[in-house]
Amino acid sequence: DVPLLGCTDTSASNYVSGAKVDDGSCAFDGCTNPLSPNYDSTATANDGSCITPQPGCPDTAADNYLASANYDDGTCAYTGCTDAAATNFDATATTNRASSCVFPVAGCTKSTAANFN
Repeated sequence: DVPLLGCTDTSASNYVSGAKVDDGSCAFDGCTNPLSPNYDSTATANDGSCITPQPGCPDTAADNYLASANYDDGTCAYTGCTDAAATNFDATATTNRASSCVFPVAGCTKSTAANFN
């Protein structure tokens, strides 16, 4: 008796219930386009479910947020103080707003002192 060959993985789309020996033919349906936001790295057969990538900035906190973006293309921009010497330095800022930077001032900070500045 020759054992029935076929896909023995029950999660595969072409599972053969009577197969006794897996022949390596298992197919896993899903989106196979790596640029699609719903890409499935385990899929071996494209099932037509891929969403067309809409590049842009999907981060609502960014200055250039794009509501229709479903794929982050790395263009998100954040305005803030990019000067590390400022007290309000913003490490996440990508665009400097110099007027927003606040720098420490040397001097006496006690308002009742004669040399207060």
